[in-house]
Amino acid sequence: MHKIYSRFYLDIYRIKNDFDNLPNEDVASLSLKARIRSILNNWDEEQWSSLQKYYYASCSFLNESREKLVFILFLDIYKDRLKKYSFQIIKSIIEAFIYTNVNPYNYESYLALFFSDKVYDLLLYANLFDHCHPLNSFLSVIIYRTHLSDLNRGYYDTALKILSDATSSNFSPLLGGNYDVLHIHQVLSTLMQSLNQNIFFFNEGCFKTLDCIKSFPTLLSPSLFDSFINNVIRIEADLAGHKVAFVRSILKQIELFTKISKTGIHLVRSTKKQESIH
Repeated sequence: MHKIYSRFYLDIYRIKNDFDNLPNEDVASLSLKARIRSILNNWDEEQWSSLQKYYYASCSFLNESREKLVFILFLDIYKDRLKKYSFQIIKSIIEAFIYTNVNPYNYESYLALFFSDKVYDLLLYANLFDHCHPLNSFLSVIIYRTHLSDLNRGYYDTALKILSDATSSNFSPLLGGNYDVLHIHQVLSTLMQSLNQNIFFFNEGCFKTLDCIKSFPTLLSPSLFDSFINNVIRIEADLAGHKVAFVRSILKQIELFTKISKTGIHLVRSTKKQESIH
């Protein structure tokens, strides 16, 4: 008995044939053909029926057979979960994958990066400036500068740094942009304990120094407190990839501002320019 295929299946099959007839023999094209062939060979009508309406509503915004096949592959990877992401961002990712010739067998790793919470939030923000700098250009830069080995171990700092610079946002991979002192204390305490498991970097005195940060909202004047937080932001941007140096620098800042509050030393001010302690 012959199997009856849906219009959806036949449309994808026709798009694949159109793509097969193009002179595409590079590795990325061959891998895409192989993955689409696998999808069609293992087609589950019930599974794909829930994606059909979303596909047809979206594919009209895609220009060529390659883009449509990449989108099908995204749907195969994420299923209904793909619907929760902005199609503008999805389309930009498709364009960046094609432009940079990402191997389709690595799509999962790159999609995990772009759909991770912090990166995706910055992509939404960057997309607001698409009329000035197309989002796919930022995505292409991220792909070029990010090693696949970093993606496979969940290290996304390169992407976060690029998008933070592009959107004039704070690069905050460790503190997550939350500069509440209790949050800073919690993050640093957890980080210090974790780092001490391999090599003993931080003694009891370091943890006591860290505890002093809890009193900063009342101990420091508003201007001193703002200066301290600004220094934390700067240190994180400079040293996020060097966790021991990051923690030690923050602890030094806590010691410094604690001494300032106790000795009455204040930051030098000018009517023209305010200086901060570094």
